[in-house]
Amino acid sequence: MQSTKAARLEGYRALFDPHYVPPLLVGRKKEAAFLKGFLTDSVALKLASDSCDTSGMVVMMNGLKGIGKATLVHKVVNELQETCLDMSPLRLKNITINCIEKDEAHLLGDLLAKLDIDLVLPASSPVDIAGTWNAISAILRKRAASTAYTVFFNNVECVPLRFFNKLAWNLKHQGMNLLMATSMRHNNYFIENLDLSMDLDVYKIGDLNEIVEQRAKIAFPGMDPCVGHFITDSVVAFDSARPGPCITVMKYLYPHVAEGNADSISLGLIQDSVKNALPEISYNELELAEFFADASIQKVIFLDNIVGHAEASGQFYLSQAELKEVYDTTCDSLDMEPAPNEFNTFMTELMACNILLKSNHQPGSFFTMVPLQLIKGYIDATIK
Repeated sequence: MQSTKAARLEGYRALFDPHYVPPLLVGRKKEAAFLKGFLTDSVALKLASDSCDTSGMVVMMNGLKGIGKATLVHKVVNELQETCLDMSPLRLKNITINCIEKDEAHLLGDLLAKLDIDLVLPASSPVDIAGTWNAISAILRKRAASTAYTVFFNNVECVPLRFFNKLAWNLKHQGMNLLMATSMRHNNYFIENLDLSMDLDVYKIGDLNEIVEQRAKIAFPGMDPCVGHFITDSVVAFDSARPGPCITVMKYLYPHVAEGNADSISLGLIQDSVKNALPEISYNELELAEFFADASIQKVIFLDNIVGHAEASGQFYLSQAELKEVYDTTCDSLDMEPAPNEFNTFMTELMACNILLKSNHQPGSFFTMVPLQLIKGYIDATIK
């Protein structure tokens, strides 16, 4: 019973905990090794120095929102802490601070809390910035011989630069290593005392599928792998190959998947989860209306037969061979000879209005983001 409860908690954390560290870091081995080596050298330099005045290092991580910057940092600093646990007289302490909607006073307040510094201020008085800095500096000087700090500031683009530069300069010269993440590349030009910048690109499709499968196995044990493939396909079709949006879709899916039924997730449930989580990358009803306004009766019946085939099969994907067979059946039912290249023309038009989308995971296969009942509603209205 306890193991089941622990597994359920781990599944919840895999989707909803912003500090969750996956068991395997996919697609970032080179970047992780580079960052870990850089931080290891910095700790070694601190150990080799007899002075308490050794400066820290400042590293900026650049990349799109949801690209995995925080996951990379958390994985690296955790591994570094485990590696140095029995090798160093220094105690390594990792601190994470989210910069969203914070000014200097808020950032200092977070830092005080994470450093376990109890600074008592009168409730009615404004924050004493100078006094707070003096308290932080005094504590850090006392701890310099025993503790090496790595502070991770996430979403630094949300902080006014004049505050952040002051914060970074002070902490660096207190011997702290600073890791920063931003989704705005131009921030690098304005942040002072920057020692290293790392750019994180989007993932390869295979790596993104592996990341989603890894999280899905933890959050939804027994889930059909096609569900993860469908999520990555739907995101990449309209967005870019990054884990953030895919995990957002799984968050919406989570409450609907009761324990023990992860193997029976329907196409409609996945489509609804994608639309609710990421409405900006879903289908456009105006495009649907325009398609049906210009569609020939043969094209409409072909699409009707595709919907019927998808409902009967219960599959998330249809192969090109299956779709060609549906086209031939449509022509036969209308007593029409299949015309050269007409099938390809129909497929091109269905993809142009995003009724059908190409799979990146299964070449030669197609899927739809539009609910089948909605398509049938348009078909019925067109035929009438």
